[in-house]
Amino acid sequence: MPQASIQSRISEAVQQRVAEADYRLKVQAKQFWSVVSVLQQVRRGVSWAQKQHPH
Repeated sequence: MPQASIQSRISEAVQQRVAEADYRLKVQAKQFWSVVSVLQQVRRGVSWAQKQHPH
């Protein structure tokens, strides 16, 4: 197997960093949408409660 060149090592390192960044972004997006979902559930619950007990 030929020894890795500097260029191939740099390319591999860059690809690794891009993959890590992509993964982190996907995790953060999933967390964001989970929070949005919880907020929507809370909003629906508050709306339902207000309809049950109008002022």
